[in-house]
Amino acid sequence: MTRRAGMFALFAALFFTMSSAVKARGSGNAAPALSLKDCLDIALRESEMIKIASEAVIAASGLKRQARGAFMPDIRLQGVYTKLPEVPSILGFEMGSEDNYSGKLAMIQPLFTWGRISQTYRQARYGEDIAGESYRQARNELCFNVKTAFYSVLLARHLKNIAAESLSVMERHYEVTRALYSEGKVSGLDVSRVKVQTVNSRTNLIKAENELRLAKKSLISIINDPATADMEISGELSASPDSGRELDEYVETAFRSRPELLSAGLRTKMGESFVKLARAGHMPSLALVGNYEYAKPYNFIDEWDSSWNVSCSLTFPLFSGFSSFGEIKAAKSRFRQSQMSESLLRNSIKLEVERAFLNRQNAAERIRAQEENVKAAKENLAIVEKRYGGGLVSDLELRDTQLAFTQAQLQYYTALFDWNIADAELKKATGRCDE
Repeated sequence: MTRRAGMFALFAALFFTMSSAVKARGSGNAAPALSLKDCLDIALRESEMIKIASEAVIAASGLKRQARGAFMPDIRLQGVYTKLPEVPSILGFEMGSEDNYSGKLAMIQPLFTWGRISQTYRQARYGEDIAGESYRQARNELCFNVKTAFYSVLLARHLKNIAAESLSVMERHYEVTRALYSEGKVSGLDVSRVKVQTVNSRTNLIKAENELRLAKKSLISIINDPATADMEISGELSASPDSGRELDEYVETAFRSRPELLSAGLRTKMGESFVKLARAGHMPSLALVGNYEYAKPYNFIDEWDSSWNVSCSLTFPLFSGFSSFGEIKAAKSRFRQSQMSESLLRNSIKLEVERAFLNRQNAAERIRAQEENVKAAKENLAIVEKRYGGGLVSDLELRDTQLAFTQAQLQYYTALFDWNIADAELKKATGRCDE
């Protein structure tokens, strides 16, 4: 009895340990999955294009600071040492020294430049704003690409499930057909035909699985994080209720928020500034100039002494070979080109918003239609399968019903995919794809 009790206790302990391990694996060690938000966060953090756009913003900020420095005085310190091989002399008197030292402090402060400095600074400021909008544009496009790839994975997964379900139906159909053949209710040709269809369904499943793997690889490539390659993708294709916003509201939002359009507006302002700068480049300028020098020898005396001077410098360009007229003409032409480009871009963005809005509406209507269609096709398939098992319908009728169910599922999930893509396009078109 003692040995049996000890063995019972040992088996009980082993069973408890194994049960605990199984529970731990089932609950706490589940593999993490990537949601759409996770993919967006990773892509925005790891994308090289986002990093490049961020560096461009930093560079533009540096250029603006550089342009701002032109308002400040330019102060320079210079030190010179000169060694003469022979000191010049007059009537036996040396005019200087072999060793010559000098230190000079020079300052130039622009007083009036006819707007050249202010226009240059304004262009640098526009450049910084354009870099910021380019950064937003890069984020907007990246988010759209991530969403497209993510929804493609979800669609591929649904198509794989449909292919797997179709194979399961064909395998059941094949077993039923074999049973009917053994009872003499169908011919051998029917069995062979169903077998071929079953093999085709298995091939379709293999193809769907490969498409799913390729879609996932494309998503991982876009988010640029190979460490997530083995992680599952979580989420389902679904459509949100209509917000009730009219098309005109989306168009106005796009005009206010689309980074490309805001950049075009800034470039138009920059073109106007270039015209003013071209005109100012041929106008007079006034500057304050100051110099302080400490040298040895000083006035041919071998000792340290200093001197200083302050002056105002007025520069007035009189003739430059008529180049000023050509420069102003070119600046005006570029300004008009910027205006026309902005107008064309505005019309293009409006069309893009309208197309995405209408595509989303169309997809929503298809979703509503296909929801009932899938339900009815599934019920029809269940009825026909049961009747085929009793030998009441033909193989052709069963295959037609199964095809109708498969097509209804494909149309439903394709409509869901199209709705999500159109919704992402609409948000991209309005400059808010990261929402």
